[in-house]
Amino acid sequence: MAASSLSLLVVDDCPDLGRFIQQCLAKAGHQAACVENGRDAIRFLQANRVDGLVTDVVMPDGDGLELISYTRRHHPATRILAISAGGQMLHAEYCLLTAERLGAHAVLRKPFGRPELLDAIELMRTVVQPVPVGTELLRRSKAARWPHASGQ
Repeated sequence: MAASSLSLLVVDDCPDLGRFIQQCLAKAGHQAACVENGRDAIRFLQANRVDGLVTDVVMPDGDGLELISYTRRHHPATRILAISAGGQMLHAEYCLLTAERLGAHAVLRKPFGRPELLDAIELMRTVVQPVPVGTELLRRSKAARWPHASGQ
């Protein structure tokens, strides 16, 4: 059970996946609405307040990257989880890295199961603010090369 219930908007152009995510979130005690594209998501966000957004990155009618940018500009308190399997011309890693750079609080590569989704939701909830991409990697690489950089 979730520490506290979140109101979430799920955005994915695959209705079956959207329903799966919605059901997983409901079983964890969250409330979730679903839409199938970025344009419908923006309309939903203009009319409703949500705690979090779970969005696919690659969608044909208003993509998730545009939606993430819109959400960060107009609803800065809304938490964002970006999900992706990539696209015909884009690798999932590139899509998710771009989502992080635009301000997603957490990312999750498709396919995933209920445990991975709920872990990502918890990460999205607890991240204080989106961290610039590569910060943790840079911190670890400096510590590996320069032990004094990590206080050792």
